[in-house]
Amino acid sequence: MSWQDAVRGGVGADLNELGSRHGCAPLRWDLDSGVIGIVTDGDPDVAEKWAKVLGLDPVGADGMEYRGYLEDIPFTIRRNGNGS
Repeated sequence: MSWQDAVRGGVGADLNELGSRHGCAPLRWDLDSGVIGIVTDGDPDVAEKWAKVLGLDPVGADGMEYRGYLEDIPFTIRRNGNGS
């Protein structure tokens, strides 16, 4: 495992722990261009709940994506519509 994978795994685990404290289901996290949380089962309620916890705004009217910043770090929550 590379150090990059270790950091990604640690940050993702920490974010999922934060979400768990607020009743959020865990997400798959991508840290390659900002911090992107992906709802793998496509459940719109999971994405919306995470967006509220992190203070993100919806992008479009379909509830597929939420964006915002925590400090100077861009955060995105995406609902993967196909469940993968």
